[in-house]
Amino acid sequence: MVRELVSNVIKHAKASEVTFKVALTEQLDTVQLHLQLVDNGVGYTDKLAAGKGVKAVQARLKKIAGQIEWQKNEPQGTCVVVVVPLP
Repeated sequence: MVRELVSNVIKHAKASEVTFKVALTEQLDTVQLHLQLVDNGVGYTDKLAAGKGVKAVQARLKKIAGQIEWQKNEPQGTCVVVVVPLP
């Protein structure tokens, strides 16, 4: 999944920087893994959001009850947040 997200940055974003943040949180006896990927590229488009790679990531996350969110990063780029519950 992370490989696909990085691949999208390399292929489509034309970014010069990518930042990863990883954190574990605990709420009401539930531990979650949070992954944030931020780039300074050209941002995402509806065409990219409908691509095979993005759909594959969404399908993998659905199987493990994870979530993903794409946000436009101002003034440019994209922020992707992935949240996965851990057993």
